[in-house]
Amino acid sequence: MKTIFISLLIIFFSFTEYNKSDIRLRIINTNIRDNEKITFQIENNSKINYCFIIDTVFPIRSTDYYHDLNALINPKLTIYDGQNKINSIWVKDVSYDKNSQNNTNLDNYGHSQKYVKEDKLSLIFVKANSSVKLNIPFHLVVRENEETIIYYKLNDNEKYKCEIEYSVKKDFINKRFSNSVIDSVKKKGYKFFTDKLVSNKLPLILK
Repeated sequence: MKTIFISLLIIFFSFTEYNKSDIRLRIINTNIRDNEKITFQIENNSKINYCFIIDTVFPIRSTDYYHDLNALINPKLTIYDGQNKINSIWVKDVSYDKNSQNNTNLDNYGHSQKYVKEDKLSLIFVKANSSVKLNIPFHLVVRENEETIIYYKLNDNEKYKCEIEYSVKKDFINKRFSNSVIDSVKKKGYKFFTDKLVSNKLPLILK
């Protein structure tokens, strides 16, 4: 019975359309710095032409703050501390305390640029046995408006590492894109990549 079960597993995995190692997400930078772009590469070493969905505008890529907008945060940035714990994004509401904005250390990492809140999706076509390089913005602090600051609460003496994650489900594609767009992707000979990829980790440089 055990032999039959093992044989069935081998047959099942032999018919999966790709192995996890065939599709790779890799950060090209040697380290991550505030206000610098993160360059990453999607490597398609499979035999299938894949279409990836990339959010090219959304500035805060690890927060639930804008999930009510049904925005796709992709790729998603994650920061880990020395104990491998995730450092979550913080939202500071300064609307009731105008002086608190001047009393924080946010300006050590911050800027005052205003961003578009809604995502802008791009379809990235990656042929079999090929790769593509992309850039995403990285900011430790975003002054969303006069009342709200979105930031990471970090310790200058702590050592942090960053990684990015790509994740798209089939349900999202069916809800977000029309049948004509989905059919167009198929006619071009591509298939939407619906899975999760995690990149390599790189040190975050604060100073």
